[in-house]
Amino acid sequence: MKIKSLKAKNFKSFLPEGIEYNVQDGLNTIVGENNVGKSNITKILSELILLMENRNNFKITEAFQGNVDNDVELEMHVILSGEDIEFLMARFSVPVNYKEEFIQIFGKNLTIRFVFSKFAGAKITTQFGNMIIIDNRGSIDISRF
Repeated sequence: MKIKSLKAKNFKSFLPEGIEYNVQDGLNTIVGENNVGKSNITKILSELILLMENRNNFKITEAFQGNVDNDVELEMHVILSGEDIEFLMARFSVPVNYKEEFIQIFGKNLTIRFVFSKFAGAKITTQFGNMIIIDNRGSIDISRF
């Protein structure tokens, strides 16, 4: 799996207008002064991976300056490797000998988008080719935050 881009809005140090980080081929280095969000770029990635594995314990306090009036949005776009595609084929019960057809139908691009709203709770949208999977995690009571 090769990460192509990461996006965030209203998350940690990123304003509600958001940021987009496009990953270049080769080695990527993030340089900047203290408290500008370098570590939070990696936090986007870790939050999304934990969400995909259903092990996330996302807290609305991760919102920019505790502002829960704006939705928190995280997104990752990846290019899948051959092994990733075979894993997905197995999850969809597609025989391995249909790999070329599977790639023709779905391609190798995968986008995972997480939105946390104080009204609707958490929602994960996964887009793989023309297929979109929406996972509503339900609303979460944020009155205690």
